Amino acid sequence: MTLSDLEKYRANCELLECIDRQLGKKKVLISTQGSA
Repeated sequence: MTLSDLEKYRANCELLECIDRQLGKKKVLISTQGSA
């Protein structure tokens, strides 16, 4: 693995983390609205 490969991998992980967080927020919103 070269340094640029590692940088790409890290950027992808950060992107996935960001998407996970956004999906998590949506799930929380849906569950709170559903129970209200």
